[in-house]
Amino acid sequence: YFFDTIDEIKRYSLFNHFRYADRSYVISKMLSKKINKSFNLKTYFCPQFINTNFWYNKNSYKDIDVLFIGTKFKYRNEIITYLENNDISVVKKGLGWNKQPIFGNELIKTMARSKIVLNFTRDKLSFSVRVYQVLSTGNFLLSSKSYELNNTFNKKQHFDDFDSKEDCLSKVSFYLNNPQKLKKIAKNGMNYVNRNFNSSKIIKKYFI
Repeated sequence: YFFDTIDEIKRYSLFNHFRYADRSYVISKMLSKKINKSFNLKTYFCPQFINTNFWYNKNSYKDIDVLFIGTKFKYRNEIITYLENNDISVVKKGLGWNKQPIFGNELIKTMARSKIVLNFTRDKLSFSVRVYQVLSTGNFLLSSKSYELNNTFNKKQHFDDFDSKEDCLSKVSFYLNNPQKLKKIAKNGMNYVNRNFNSSKIIKKYFI
């Protein structure tokens, strides 16, 4: 079961893992098609999923405007710095931000305090399990562009995205000034993930 992006699969020469396995899964429909077509390897799609008994909405007073949880990389830092230079308050947690990574209940509680949770995809063919975690706990997700994300969810119904620092600032400003719109999208995203990507449903569908 591969969580890697196509770049990471190439970088670490993981193609033989697919050849030697009786059955291989990747987390993206588009990635599966690309691997099968470009490298003549048979892979299958299985989405990541969440345990809804753990990842659920914990209503909280929202005192964080924008939250990002993850490692500090150049592109992420450029976007976040641009937001901060335009008077948007961003709480950053993770390696490189002089903050320790947070997990489990602390992660859920911190997201619950946030009006907008930023997400950065590493490529356009997949997205991380963090997307499911953010949505399943009833939080609003604003992500960098991902074709797979748009194939899996409905933009502006379950989440929203941006394609530049200017677009990110525009979206952040819009949703902070339209809290009812934000809440509606967050609720739609939560219901959709909990209905379609809970662990019991995915395991039964793909592995039993």
